[in-house]
Amino acid sequence: MKRVSSTVRGSFRGVAIAITLVSVITFSTIGYSVYREYQSLTASGVLKGITANTVVQGTKVFFSLNGSIPNSGLYPIDLSFSISAESGGHLLTKSTSTAVKLLPGQNRAVNLTSQIDLLSLTNATNPQRFLLNESTISLFTTVNAGLEPFASFSLGIPNNITLPPLMGNFKVGAATVTNQGAQSLVAFPISFLNKANYPYPFSMSAQLSAGQSVLGRSQLFNGTSSPGQPTSFNLSLTVPTAQLKAGTYQLNLQAVILNNRIPISLTVKVP
Repeated sequence: MKRVSSTVRGSFRGVAIAITLVSVITFSTIGYSVYREYQSLTASGVLKGITANTVVQGTKVFFSLNGSIPNSGLYPIDLSFSISAESGGHLLTKSTSTAVKLLPGQNRAVNLTSQIDLLSLTNATNPQRFLLNESTISLFTTVNAGLEPFASFSLGIPNNITLPPLMGNFKVGAATVTNQGAQSLVAFPISFLNKANYPYPFSMSAQLSAGQSVLGRSQLFNGTSSPGQPTSFNLSLTVPTAQLKAGTYQLNLQAVILNNRIPISLTVKVP
């Protein structure tokens, strides 16, 4: 019995050693594959073989991801790619490719595109800031590579672009009031500088309010703004004289630029 017990113990010990060796070899080769893939994808903090391009056309931003990625490891890897744009802490858009399996020694072509129209974004991202202020958009290009469920990593290319405002130096001047008896004409001078490099048609109207009460609305003004040139015009509203007192009011402007409707809310003083 003692000889049998020793034989069994020796067998178990041999199996344990074999399992340990297999595990060490397996995870070593997996680690090596991950390392080789990481090395093949990176160079000085960028992605090898991948080019991220950005084109700005008016208020539209087009960005693309092109190139190829090799599998230099010993195991198949799952690859997916994404490009996203953020500004002011808000995610503007994100495009992600379908995950594909890349076999050892293979190359995978990458071709991913996306676009955003800054002025067509929802109010949650405050499109007014793209209209009136210089804006920085952060573009993130990411490749996700994984030997699931063993290991995975993500590598990204950050890129910032700065967009000039279409209505820079936007200003509403001091209101003038003309008493016309039962009605008063309130005029607001509007001015801005087109800091973009292209002309665009626009329209704007105004609404003057006191609390929840709307006192008057202007006619729609239509114009064309030239690049690098100041634009100025007046928006006039007719308001019941009895309701118009010297004080602070809410002026709600509605700008339409390149088929996008952008609200602009301001607090103004009426003498």
